[in-house]
Amino acid sequence: GGGTGGGTGGGGLPSGTTIRRALVQFDLAGALPPGAVITAASLELFVEQTSASQPTTAFAHRVIAPWSEGSVVAAGSGGGGGPVAPGESTWLHRDYPNVFWANPGGDFAATPSFSMSLPLTGPTASAPAPGLIADIQSWLANPANNHGWLLKTDELQLTTARRCWSREASANGPKLTITYLTPGEVASYGQPCPVRNSTSDFQLTLTSGPVAAGSSVGLTYSSGPANLIGASIFSLGHDPVGIQLFTGCSTYLTTPLIPGNCFVIDGAGGATDSVAIPLGVPSNLFAVQGVAIDFTPTLFTATNAGLIFVP
Repeated sequence: GGGTGGGTGGGGLPSGTTIRRALVQFDLAGALPPGAVITAASLELFVEQTSASQPTTAFAHRVIAPWSEGSVVAAGSGGGGGPVAPGESTWLHRDYPNVFWANPGGDFAATPSFSMSLPLTGPTASAPAPGLIADIQSWLANPANNHGWLLKTDELQLTTARRCWSREASANGPKLTITYLTPGEVASYGQPCPVRNSTSDFQLTLTSGPVAAGSSVGLTYSSGPANLIGASIFSLGHDPVGIQLFTGCSTYLTTPLIPGNCFVIDGAGGATDSVAIPLGVPSNLFAVQGVAIDFTPTLFTATNAGLIFVP
């Protein structure tokens, strides 16, 4: 669900300029299996209308107080709001007429959890930002703290308002997509790097039965730079955004890095490796990425990442 509020502009805005903010919240009760860990997430919106001439950025702030959705439908283009009614959230109220925000305009974390681009019209989705994932993981652990996000643009700029579909627009309403692993699973993550003088990307595939102490996870490398030396590198956890090394190539590992085995890439660009799960290893999410010493601008090519959830 969602709601909007308008108030007189300030902070250098011309007199009479109004500010519009939106609220969005998702019921996450039972959304994930017990013990699951989130590996990525994305908020999707559909911009239906704007009077702006340029794209803008929306900032999502975690709301820290409960609010009421209400049922008022704004007339016309919607930017002017509608007649206030009991149960509405407004600029001053989180539940009209008797429950107020502590701060006019909403009670929310000062630092945005993530941001996303808003086009002039059409669909848009956020990147899998760490703050977005952290909010969801926190709300799953503490459902009473889930009050959703407040979305706002740079309010010192003119003409940035957007009208986005809410949940009543079933086909184009807000969507929250969560990618996760359960204990004992493996998965691929992120994008592989392009290979020199090739239209292929250096690909990592994981093969395994249920992961457990004493089991082994197979690592299969394909479409890599032929006849070179490579290595498997590990980390605890992963960077959901990825650190861009050069155009089209990112690393998804976090520091400190854990060195693994070296391997030889054959003439077809393939190689195999494996990792044994030691006995007694604590439950953790491991990430692995293969690298090959190559004659690229940075002297190596990396695969996509693999994720291993040791129960």
